[in-house]
Amino acid sequence: AIGNLHSLSRLRVLNLAGNSLTSLHNLESLANLTELNVRKNAIASLEGLAGLSGLLRVFASHNRLATWASLECLQELSSLKELALEANPICHHPEFLLRLLSTSSSIEVIDGQTVTEGMRESARCVQSSSNLIDNTASAVVDAAPSNLATMLHAVQAALSGGPEVQRPSSASKRPMSARSNNNNNNN
Repeated sequence: AIGNLHSLSRLRVLNLAGNSLTSLHNLESLANLTELNVRKNAIASLEGLAGLSGLLRVFASHNRLATWASLECLQELSSLKELALEANPICHHPEFLLRLLSTSSSIEVIDGQTVTEGMRESARCVQSSSNLIDNTASAVVDAAPSNLATMLHAVQAALSGGPEVQRPSSASKRPMSARSNNNNNNN
């Protein structure tokens, strides 16, 4: 744990790299901190940074950040311009960069790479897709499908942006064998 920092309220840059830290608690008194280096530790969450709204640069590569929850506090760091997270387990997530960008609009450099407007646009698309998937899942659950046809109809309606999810006609609710026999009789 980090201790004895309460008297350093004017501190602007703090380098705690390579100190076997497991958390970032007890930093709240560092209101003027603009740069934090916690590379090469064993930190599993950045939650201790939540109150440090003046942070401009955070270097947290080579730690144990593995979940989106471990990065949630980044949303509160509205001044953050540069972030280094390489060599953390979360970096292997296929949508890592795009989700990170959709979390924080102020970041200009991630892992040494300048964030472009094209990257931000891709992040917005990923966020929109994620919202669509969430809405589709809600529509399917709300429809309480009793069979596959009902579920497919709900998904199609949600993806097309069409009207509220409607249940299929009673004809499509009959068992497949009943519909097959009915169709054979019409021939």
